Amino acid sequence: MEDLTKRTSFKVNRKLNLEEISKCTSLLTPIEGITDLEMIDKLISVTYNPYLISEKEIVKVLISAKIEILPTIAKKGILKSGIDKMGQNYMNVFGNQHLDCCEINRKQN
Repeated sequence: MEDLTKRTSFKVNRKLNLEEISKCTSLLTPIEGITDLEMIDKLISVTYNPYLISEKEIVKVLISAKIEILPTIAKKGILKSGIDKMGQNYMNVFGNQHLDCCEINRKQN
């Protein structure tokens, strides 16, 4: 049977002290579904089985341990990035003007 695990990382606002590391370890390691826990500098990495525990539940445990997690910024997809870049190029070339084709069928006053 295939081993299904997911690894996620949480950024914290400062380096954790030994007491906080110990508290996180004691709260997270006994939870069924968590297979690995690593804390380096300002990063907490957790390997877990998503069928047994959710990422939200892990966050709740970290918050209960008084660990302040920094919000993650969602990455833009390839399509969204491409559309944004195309729109920026359009603005650089045309500014706020309409294309000529938009003016062809309009009456001139």
